[in-house]
Amino acid sequence: MKARPAAAITLLALAASAVPLSSQPLELRGICPLSALLTASGYPQATIIVGDSAAKEDWDAAAELADFIRFRLGGEAVVLNASDVTPSDLRDRPLIIIGGPVANRYAELPNEAAPLRFVKVGNLWTVRTPDNRHFGGMYHFGFAEATTNPWNPELPLLWVAGVDRYGTLGAARGLLAYECRNPRVGAVLFTTYDDGRVRVRDEFLAPRRPAVWSSPPMSAAFLDAHTNCSAVLMADAEERVWMINASYRGWLVPCMVGQDSFPIDSRFNAIYVANATESHARIYLGVYAEADGHTAKIQLVPEDLLRWKDAWLSAVPGRGWVSLYADSDRIFVDDMVTIPWTGGRIAVKLNTLRPDGLAEFVFYVMPDELAFNWTTVNVTEVWYFDVPLDAGPDGIPTVMRVELLDRDPTRGWLSVRVSFRLELGEGGHLNLSDPAEVGDELYLSESLGLFLDLQGDRLFLAKEGPITVPVCVGLLTPGGSLDASRLSVCSVARVGLYDSVVAYSP
Repeated sequence: MKARPAAAITLLALAASAVPLSSQPLELRGICPLSALLTASGYPQATIIVGDSAAKEDWDAAAELADFIRFRLGGEAVVLNASDVTPSDLRDRPLIIIGGPVANRYAELPNEAAPLRFVKVGNLWTVRTPDNRHFGGMYHFGFAEATTNPWNPELPLLWVAGVDRYGTLGAARGLLAYECRNPRVGAVLFTTYDDGRVRVRDEFLAPRRPAVWSSPPMSAAFLDAHTNCSAVLMADAEERVWMINASYRGWLVPCMVGQDSFPIDSRFNAIYVANATESHARIYLGVYAEADGHTAKIQLVPEDLLRWKDAWLSAVPGRGWVSLYADSDRIFVDDMVTIPWTGGRIAVKLNTLRPDGLAEFVFYVMPDELAFNWTTVNVTEVWYFDVPLDAGPDGIPTVMRVELLDRDPTRGWLSVRVSFRLELGEGGHLNLSDPAEVGDELYLSESLGLFLDLQGDRLFLAKEGPITVPVCVGLLTPGGSLDASRLSVCSVARVGLYDSVVAYSP
């Protein structure tokens, strides 16, 4: 065997020492104040890494952060090109990574493990949030996110990145101007406009500790409202086990974890227990929103992100329905815009907008551009109108409401809000994948989830499943305590990246 050259041995040693110490998901930690986040050995300091193929805006972002640390915080900051980084650079100081995985190879690991990350769908890069919403398209979205450092979990990692170079620079400037009201904020999503303005789009909180998992027979949908919520806790090495009564049906939520935290795979905070056999139970992973307004933000599919900037679901107990809403960006004369949740099948064109406010909307079936509805309104006198969509195979058209939000007839644009009302079934349940329940013109499962439940003061959405988990008999002793030895003969079903579920039968 030929001996390796000394240079090759050195490179191999460097690569091995740069392997991250932690392969677990990166949890959020408080991002503000920056002086506290970046303080190590008694003063603020950071190693800032910019990608080899980074744009000028990425370098500007790094320079502005470095100047802030040096001159505003009185600390130290070193800016490095990714190709110049050594293993000790990753471990010895708080770390700031500039840019996404395309521009900076050191962003590849955070993009696999951090709560906010980049996802490419088709040709469109989007930011995916912990609650599974996507932001991208024609806006310059970016974020600043504080997590544990995978190369040294004792120190923080601050990741500043955007869907494009302007989103990255805007995120850096937004972070430096960010008003810290809650030290639990671990990530901030920013929108940067073409004129350079930056605004906060959303905030995400770091989880409280500890996160305790509990079991029935108490009212499972309201577990975290009970004082005895944390009565059952099983901690075996690094395994956290959530025990589910095999005879239970319905929603479960973790104790001491609110709707703004997603401990299951960084995306979910609720589990729905469906039917069970003697050996296995079926569960779904989901999210919930609490009573204020009963609203839940909705992820738009990538093709809808280009023209629609906000989408949400609203439910009111006792009324028997839920409503979907989406707000458009500016729609100019001759623009043809697909309607959200129609799978790209229905589109609207602003055919005319006269200076006196007379507007003509034409609705089409795509991709053939077959017009099925012409509506003419004066936008100075009418603020909404209803449109029956082109009927699908069931022959019953779904009605869409169009509200006029803003307009500029002299420049030839307006913005609208579209909405759909969906009737809830018995028990506040709605199967989002069943055309008989939502109408065969709408395609909701990709954006909303598999089914919806309005239970008391909580709105639940099942997002993923079903997942099969084992039923393990005899986990509880006659006195009600846990027999840990039974876990060795019961296979634990992996549900999240670091959470597990065991079903038991008392």
